[in-house]
Amino acid sequence: MDHQYWDLIREGDEQAFRTLYSLYEDRLFRYGIGIAHNEELVNNAIQTLFTYLFERRKRLSVPVSLYAYLASSLRRLILKELAKKRNNCLSIDQLQFVGCDFALEIDAEASMVRAECSEQAINGLQVALNGLTNMQREIIYLRYYEGLDNKGIAEVTGYADKTIRNVVSTALARLRKDKTLSKIYS
Repeated sequence: MDHQYWDLIREGDEQAFRTLYSLYEDRLFRYGIGIAHNEELVNNAIQTLFTYLFERRKRLSVPVSLYAYLASSLRRLILKELAKKRNNCLSIDQLQFVGCDFALEIDAEASMVRAECSEQAINGLQVALNGLTNMQREIIYLRYYEGLDNKGIAEVTGYADKTIRNVVSTALARLRKDKTLSKIYS
């Protein structure tokens, strides 16, 4: 999103704000549901985020990556809400201990996936992705589904660049070594 558009939002242009909401609502929902698995919580967090943005629009600086800014804000809101339910603070890695995992699912309906992969391959990839840690799945999602670079992922997650590189490298190595995928693609 260019800076002129963000300036319109900061000046109170409601149509520009509605456009911002419609551009990012679905993407944020998919990311949020990956963290919380609770539609109501995610929808409430998105509403809270956009209400906050609208109320404080005049004081907001121009983000380098708008999606990264919105996703990191949503992530904090969701983790804060999940922590409230447990009366403590949670990180994405701690979600597995409270019965939540970062959901990363293959969209088998995507025409490209259907055209190039068999159902067996899609299922095998899903099994392999489920074998990754929460952190690995979240970073893989942000990298390959949302197209963020390390800087954008760092902005969303708060992880250091080196950590992101290591996690991506480890996750990809783990996927390459996965026996299910080896059988399918060999």
